[in-house]
Amino acid sequence: MSQQLSDVEERFWDKVNRERKDSDECWEWTGAVDGCGYGNFKLRDKVKSAHRVALALHNEDLSLVDEFDTVRHRCDNPSCVNAVDGHLVEGTHRDNMIDMSERKRASNQKLDADDAREIKQRYAEEDVSHRDLA
Repeated sequence: MSQQLSDVEERFWDKVNRERKDSDECWEWTGAVDGCGYGNFKLRDKVKSAHRVALALHNEDLSLVDEFDTVRHRCDNPSCVNAVDGHLVEGTHRDNMIDMSERKRASNQKLDADDAREIKQRYAEEDVSHRDLA
C-alpha cells in the first residue's frame, strides 16, 4: 500500500464509528455530512462522498473514487461506509433508480396494486378519514 493511500486511510477511518467494524452491520460515518446524510471527505483538496472513498479504499485504488459510475448503498443507509460486507456496491444510475423504486424510496413513488387494495379495504371496513389514510 502506498504512503498516500495509507495516510488517506488513516484520516478516513478516524471519521468512522468502528464499534461494529468486524460485523456485517453498517459502519457509520461520523465526519461531515451533506443535507441528505451522505458523508463528505476531503481528498486531494476536493470534497468527495465518503461511501465512494470507502469503496475505493476497499479496492486499494483511490483513482476509482472518480471512476465509479454510481456507488449504491444496498443497506439504504446514506452514512454507511462498510464496503466489506456488500453494503456498498458499484453500479449504474439505472441500477440505483431501480433500487429506489423497488424499495419505495422515490419521492414520487406511486402506490402499487397491493397498497391501493389495502387502502380501499381499510376505508370500506373502518371508520377512517381520507386524511388518516394518507
